Amino acid sequence: MTRCPTCGEIFDSRPGMRRHHYHAHGESLTDNAVYDCPMAWCTNSFARRSELTAHLSDHPTESEAVDCPTCGRTFDGHAGLGVHFRATGHRPDLERQTQRRLIGLLLGDGCVSAQPDGKMHQFVLCLVNQEFLKWVDEQLGWFSTGVVQSLSPDESAATSGLEKATDDPDNYQAVYRLTSHTHPFCDRLRRRFYPNGEKTLPSDLSLTPEMARMWYVSDGGLGHNYSTSGSATVRLHSVTYDLESMADLFREHGFNPVVGQNLLRFNESDADALLEWMGSAPPGFEHKWERASSAAVTYGEQ
Repeated sequence: MTRCPTCGEIFDSRPGMRRHHYHAHGESLTDNAVYDCPMAWCTNSFARRSELTAHLSDHPTESEAVDCPTCGRTFDGHAGLGVHFRATGHRPDLERQTQRRLIGLLLGDGCVSAQPDGKMHQFVLCLVNQEFLKWVDEQLGWFSTGVVQSLSPDESAATSGLEKATDDPDNYQAVYRLTSHTHPFCDRLRRRFYPNGEKTLPSDLSLTPEMARMWYVSDGGLGHNYSTSGSATVRLHSVTYDLESMADLFREHGFNPVVGQNLLRFNESDADALLEWMGSAPPGFEHKWERASSAAVTYGEQ
């Protein structure tokens, strides 16, 4: 991943970013004119070397020691561990629960970006909910390189053409990013979810409670129940996946979602059963489980 040095928009590849810069900003960039931050978890790019130097002087440093989960060797931070992984292949298999959690996050806001041929893939998750990301970081253990701020509120607003986040403070907040180490499981996710380059719903997917829980915190939430004065409905939104295929994933477990425009809606007892089946709310998203007291629409990442 690399970031446009002018507006901050993030792209899967440097050629894609250069095409964007030419059409959006009217200026061509060559490889020599883009300086990427060397930190493995950082996607910042700069048009001038002096700007990169200034960025590195303020870059968060890693002071916490981290151990290789295979050989036990200790490194100053995840950058050193990543180099060790690439040199030795000491990446252990991911636990089944971790795999399910990653699949659920990938169904929502997570991504496995395209990489040059021969380069291993990594998992990336960008959200404004820092509390949740830090929880995910703890759950993933050695596999996560940590959580960093990806965009300031003003940088987030700039991606939509606003000068300041204060012009629309409810919609533009700091964005935080979690990045994993490269791993063969991420390669498999890339092949399975991006067979033609665009994210799609795998035809062989079988949903588990943990997958559904992570998907729900990204793309789901509570909505008004207009038919009664009772509790809010549970909704899962998508503009990417085939909604009938989405609904089938839940029908396999006895749920009967209503297919609407870009969403699935779970009403009445179905909503209660779904929340119970998925399990307790993860930190940062407790409000999405408070169905009985909800009066507002709260779908989406926030």
